[in-house]
Amino acid sequence: MRRMRRAAGFLSAMFAVMYLCLGVYFAYSVTVYSDRWFADPANPNILHTDGVIPGSVYDRNGIALARSVKTDDGGYTRVYADNTDVRRAVSQLLGDTRGQVANGVESFMAAYLLGYRAGLTTRLTQLFSGEPRRGDNIRLTIDAMLCVYAAKRFPSGKSGAVVVLNYKTGEILAMVSLPNYDPNSAKHAAGSYYNRATNVLYPPGSLFKLITYAAALKEIDGATARVFDCEGRYSVDNLTVVEARGAKHGKVTLAQALEQSCNVVFAQLALEMGYSAIERQARAFGFNDTVLFRDLVVKDSKYPTSSQTRDDLAQSAYGQGRVEATPLEMALVAATIANNGVMMEPKLLDRASPTETGGLPVGSSVYRKALDETRSMILKEAMLSAVRTGTASGAAIKGYQVAGKTGSAEVSSDKSVPTHAWFTGFIDDPSFPLAICVLVEGGGSGSSVAAPLARDILREAIRLSE
Repeated sequence: MRRMRRAAGFLSAMFAVMYLCLGVYFAYSVTVYSDRWFADPANPNILHTDGVIPGSVYDRNGIALARSVKTDDGGYTRVYADNTDVRRAVSQLLGDTRGQVANGVESFMAAYLLGYRAGLTTRLTQLFSGEPRRGDNIRLTIDAMLCVYAAKRFPSGKSGAVVVLNYKTGEILAMVSLPNYDPNSAKHAAGSYYNRATNVLYPPGSLFKLITYAAALKEIDGATARVFDCEGRYSVDNLTVVEARGAKHGKVTLAQALEQSCNVVFAQLALEMGYSAIERQARAFGFNDTVLFRDLVVKDSKYPTSSQTRDDLAQSAYGQGRVEATPLEMALVAATIANNGVMMEPKLLDRASPTETGGLPVGSSVYRKALDETRSMILKEAMLSAVRTGTASGAAIKGYQVAGKTGSAEVSSDKSVPTHAWFTGFIDDPSFPLAICVLVEGGGSGSSVAAPLARDILREAIRLSE
């Protein structure tokens, strides 16, 4: 009998622990995933908004991006910015009420726009007023005119993305995806519903050398003092690593290898360190991790380590093979280096309020520490050199310290398809803490296409913020 009581007690305790774990997981899920569940297009609260007047959406300067207008039959319809260029430039970022654009502001922030986040006082006032319930108006961190500028400066006919953010606060100042579309038109270009900044993965090419560099600084003693020899080619097993345009960099330090974007040196570093070392640093920056940002949904960037060969390992060091990243992720890599190794959570919502100008600003928050300050300073100096005298010189802005890294990512094994042109970097200036990433699909050279484009957009961002 005593043995049975002990067994019963053990089972009771086990079930109590299981229920406790279930309760904790439920609370965690509601806290972390509630916005994502609410924003699902299948949610009837989004599909059926009878009796609710959705709130308006404004940019950081008060430009109306979306608002609800009364119709002749007494109902309300959703209309977008009066300016066609603004409507197009923010089309994927803003999204639509039908969920055709995945996780746009209109759907992902619907809990605010439909009034489900309103305070008790506001709800009671609306209830007893006899008027239809109104959702909160929201103000975004983006500058609509900077988005317009980026869209207009983008190479004609090319697809791609631009992200500009404040690396001290995480505020997203511009997020543009091409091709875009006009929500007032029935004709939309193929693929225009995709937000390429957050929801499409690309080989990051030489931009990934920043992560390999960061790993080498941690894993290899005396890495900054070592001298490497680049003869323009390096054989692995079944792969021969070659330099762009047949370059031979000769004897170079690690910093010079980044400045000249030397594939050979970084392939050698990867083979010396192994997958685990690079994966640890990539994960610290957000690769191979479930990214859960408060204001937006982003596809998880990938650094695969399973079923990889030495050839794959060598390629991964310079962002080829099976390495994939979003433009937002690569913007965050540069922003983190600029911010002394601290990655701020990207922020899109500035404030929400029943009025147009009220509400308290939503605070910034640290997302993670990706690397220590010493390593970030070394990387920062190497990126500054890349703009001063290296492959990223096209991003230089007179009077400002610009740091950056270019990339030309191959997308076909036989080189029949033009490379994707990349640039990521930042302005090293506390008065203008701006980080940027530019991706031009099939744009060719990161040095000649992406870097000058980033320069022009950063210059405009400075002008608009003065």
